[in-house]
Amino acid sequence: MNTRDVITVALLLACLSSGCATHELVLSRTLRPVLSSNEVTFPLTLFRARVQMDRLEVWGRVRRSDADYRADFDCEIESAAALCAALAKSDLTYEHDWNTLVLELTNEYGSQWRWRNTLGYTKVRISRETLTELRKRDLPASEYPQYWRLYAFKVGPPDYVPYEWSPAHAGDDTGRRLRAGPPTLLQRPSD
Repeated sequence: MNTRDVITVALLLACLSSGCATHELVLSRTLRPVLSSNEVTFPLTLFRARVQMDRLEVWGRVRRSDADYRADFDCEIESAAALCAALAKSDLTYEHDWNTLVLELTNEYGSQWRWRNTLGYTKVRISRETLTELRKRDLPASEYPQYWRLYAFKVGPPDYVPYEWSPAHAGDDTGRRLRAGPPTLLQRPSD
């Protein structure tokens, strides 16, 4: 091999290794210590993360019993806020370049033996600047929902009808049933 080939291979390896640091398999393992934070008081059966374009995408799944199910979205919002706060307070979260955190958390109610479980899905979008500010102010997880954009969807007993939560229905125990058409992104204060 001549000098040019050696330099080319070295540059190729450097480019690949920097890109691999944000790959889902590598970043999921890197961010896993976040789950041992005091905020996260529930077991996650799935945790994945990656940097895609300008977003830090994080996915999680929490398995819950049927007895934990409620028609409101308190449990879903609390668990998303806790995971978001744990991510905000960890230095590991800020090691990579991204502008927006997109957190998708699924709460699965029921047993693995049932053919259809009840699902509560939450998708949160929050900017890096806002997350950094929340970290500096050391706010509790319960304060995070007022700073993010939220979409929440639930399908559950008794008739597996989808529900969606919005700030307009925050005092309503059941959210609202979806009529025709797909669910829409619900807006919270701008981040």
